[in-house]
Amino acid sequence: MTRLLCLALVALTMLGPSALSAQQIADEETMKALEAMIDKALDAYNKQDWKAFYADFAPAMAAICTEQAFQTMYIGMYMNQFGQYKSRELIKEKTVVPANPADAPVGLLQYKAVFEKNAQVEIAVNITRDGNAWKLMQIQFNDAH
Repeated sequence: MTRLLCLALVALTMLGPSALSAQQIADEETMKALEAMIDKALDAYNKQDWKAFYADFAPAMAAICTEQAFQTMYIGMYMNQFGQYKSRELIKEKTVVPANPADAPVGLLQYKAVFEKNAQVEIAVNITRDGNAWKLMQIQFNDAH
């Protein structure tokens, strides 16, 4: 199962929105729920709280949802490079959240973001279905210069 999710994550990241032919953006209620999960994770990033950061990650990602992984990637790399998260805006044309998750149980949300040390960052959030709920798989920050 983990292997399948990782393969889907790689394909979706590489192919972007063209990877899915389903409706690009799910309904408003689904999007609000996803935004709330991402808000919670980014608040935890700012507070350097690894447990809260990983709270809404898929169980299949448990092996990488560790304090060591958080300290290495999010604090040692991202916090040093970008600083605190400030704000974000959804890039709709690069976002894929299937309206029918049964057809495509993975998605990708992409944002233009502002951080303390860099006002041009892209945030990529990979999601997957776990039962009837969307869960986070990965949150990645990239310099958009």
